[in-house]
Amino acid sequence: MINKRKINNIFIIFFVLSFLQVLPVFSQTGTELFMENRCSRCHTIGRGRFVGPDLYDISKKYSKEQINAWILNPEIIYNQTGKKPFNTGYPPMPQLGVSEHNAELITNFLFSNDIKKQKENGGVIDGILINESSGVGSEGIDIYLKSFIGDRLTDERLQITNTDGKFIFKGLSWVNSYSIKIKHEGLEYETAKMVFQPDKGSINLELPLFETTENNSKIFLNLNHEILSVGEKKVSFAEIYDFENRGNKIYIGKVGENKLRRTLEFNIPSNAINLKFVEGLDNSNISRDKNLVYDSTGFPPGRKRVVVTYDIPLEFGKNVIEKKLLSDVSTLLLLVDDKRGPVEVSSLNELEQVTIENISYKRWTGNSLEKGYKYSIKITNRSLSLKYLDLFPIIIFAALFISVFIIGLITHTENKKKYSVDELLLKRDELIKSIVELDTWYDKNSIDESVYQTKRQNLKHYIVEIDRKLNRVKDHRNEIV
Repeated sequence: MINKRKINNIFIIFFVLSFLQVLPVFSQTGTELFMENRCSRCHTIGRGRFVGPDLYDISKKYSKEQINAWILNPEIIYNQTGKKPFNTGYPPMPQLGVSEHNAELITNFLFSNDIKKQKENGGVIDGILINESSGVGSEGIDIYLKSFIGDRLTDERLQITNTDGKFIFKGLSWVNSYSIKIKHEGLEYETAKMVFQPDKGSINLELPLFETTENNSKIFLNLNHEILSVGEKKVSFAEIYDFENRGNKIYIGKVGENKLRRTLEFNIPSNAINLKFVEGLDNSNISRDKNLVYDSTGFPPGRKRVVVTYDIPLEFGKNVIEKKLLSDVSTLLLLVDDKRGPVEVSSLNELEQVTIENISYKRWTGNSLEKGYKYSIKITNRSLSLKYLDLFPIIIFAALFISVFIIGLITHTENKKKYSVDELLLKRDELIKSIVELDTWYDKNSIDESVYQTKRQNLKHYIVEIDRKLNRVKDHRNEIV
């Protein structure tokens, strides 16, 4: 499986190659910084205690300098006071990693008089559901409000939109996060999680309602990045897709033979193992039919980034992985970390190597490629341990048993059998060659260390026996010993 560090590298690579740009700097308010730095995950302001203390009227307890220092580095406060946590009954405050300027803005916000004390469970979420095709409110649509504490779902409420397409949920807790789920024509789609801002008691929404379509003419694949890491026994793939629905309807695909709809599709080799979608799609909605992997949920207008990872087992010698595009793609980029063995790619253009996160990658690319375009990846694996992987335990046991038996037998009979000096020298050379060959296997990690040490020691023991016999004859090379 691809580990967490590799997954993080995948997103770093994607960011560097695809979205690296100079962004404008925007001035943020203290309220925005309070939300952005997740202060509201632990604190309310005038709405009661939560994970951390209520910060209402904090100016009556502490100075600005104290709060500013607390935001910048709470460990300093803990060390100065000798108390961690400082307030009994609450967990310690984590490091936020904010700048001095932003810490000052948050402090000024907390010391302002704009925030009024509010009653418990006084939050309101309301809005209107607009049909994107007609432009008017949609009546009679099921709207679900989902409530969360952290990632745990704690409640779900249902309302049906009125004649104007409006809905309202009242009496909501300030400390929960919320999302809106819409059910329409057998499909479900959901908003991102929302939380109440400390200076606002309501959240107002204007949500789109989309009609559905089976026509994929508005579905585009802007880019496809594939990152390969070649190991001794497998090659690990991480594939990144940037899909876009440029229409104004939810694409629901067509129903297949298994009565499931097929929306976004992926060409994954049939021998792939450890297949997992790590971003963009839910693995519970994924189906597989030989080389075809597909999602069965609707794709609303907009862009969707999908990341999928999997492994391909490698055999000894040449391995060929055939790939085929299932849709037109604007940019295809293939990155290969091939430190384990040679890699060849056909039908794509090779570029100069690139180094990302101290790893050197070979690059191949293709632009404006059409659906059905084929390319192949050829990986040569020369690992001896892989060639004999299935039989390796048996081979090692048999080799160890036979070598111990034969060497023991030879050692026993050598005292009875007489050889000429030339014969002894020849046998000595053969044993030395056996040690060199054994060392080569060990350097390639093709033999267990304990087995290697045992066999090497036995071979050395026999060489010592031959040297002992040779020392007896001294300069009489042809004398029988």
